[in-house]
Amino acid sequence: QASPLFYSSGTLNGYRCHMSSAKWTIGNVDGGTLTLDKNKLTSGGICGFLLYNVNVKEGLGILNLSNNKITVNEGPVFLVTNTQDAAINLTGNKIKSKDGELLSVRADDWGEKGRNGGHVSMFVGKQSLTGDISVDSISGLYLELKGGSKLTGQINARENRCATVQVKLNAKSTWVSKGDSYLTSIVFEQPVEKAVKSLKGKHTIYYDPSDPANAPLGGKEYKTGGGRLCPLK
Repeated sequence: QASPLFYSSGTLNGYRCHMSSAKWTIGNVDGGTLTLDKNKLTSGGICGFLLYNVNVKEGLGILNLSNNKITVNEGPVFLVTNTQDAAINLTGNKIKSKDGELLSVRADDWGEKGRNGGHVSMFVGKQSLTGDISVDSISGLYLELKGGSKLTGQINARENRCATVQVKLNAKSTWVSKGDSYLTSIVFEQPVEKAVKSLKGKHTIYYDPSDPANAPLGGKEYKTGGGRLCPLK
């Protein structure tokens, strides 16, 4: 009850498990691959899933979650730290988070101070997610919403505006921002004038006009489906 349900530094698969950890995580991915399908899982401490490297930043940590029922009673659903490269793939899961935090990418207890941030790519397909996302100044996130996925939450508060945060929205996917959000870049599959309507919520989303990925935006301000998409000055 005081250890993760799954710990992977190699390759580990879980199928149709019904398990809970009263005081720890559902899964720790230490440079390995953890694949979970059709499980019912609950965590009670730290976070839901921890992706990290204990000793050195080597190996590609991969977390694959599909068709699971997940309950997180403390901390973010996903915590990524001390990684050069990690990936999270989500499809068709039902996720409940008591603290309302979806993803935290940051320096933590592992690694060399100042160089122990997290770097992760999150691919979301046919999935609804609720919760805020935070990325600290020495970390990075690539987030792709596809297959009609929906994200409801804020991405980065103002104090984290130095972080590298890249977002891509494919057709039919939506993002409802619950607060002003700060991105390095935002890329759409559809033409910009139509695609910005997939951004919902009465808040402002800021992007870096100097980033080449934002070239289609032309450094302009746009009205979204309730708020604004603005260049960061």
